[in-house]
Amino acid sequence: MNGGPERPHDPVEAAAEDPGGSRLDTNYGMEMTVLSSFPPETGALVSKPLAIMGLVVSGLIVVLFLADLIAGFPFRRVSVFLDVAFVVGGLLVAYLSWAIMPPSGGPKGTEPAAAR
Repeated sequence: MNGGPERPHDPVEAAAEDPGGSRLDTNYGMEMTVLSSFPPETGALVSKPLAIMGLVVSGLIVVLFLADLIAGFPFRRVSVFLDVAFVVGGLLVAYLSWAIMPPSGGPKGTEPAAAR
């Protein structure tokens, strides 16, 4: 271009030249736009069947390892520590599945006036 050797591409300099700071330039010449607002305003919720499946599976884990802890069935109480750990882990997954479940929406137009 100006006759001199080309400088290697520096992504830090490219980011510093961008006044808005909304672009990242990689060594491969590709541009990626950085999300300006995270999480998105629309709300990226997990689908309801996936959350229900998490509740069901965690419930089965809790019942299975609680039965082993109490009655020694089906694992003959090999490790009490692991039984307790799996019960606590199953309860934690059940809580997280419940927390991410999207609210049940009724028919369209039935939401409160404040939500419109």
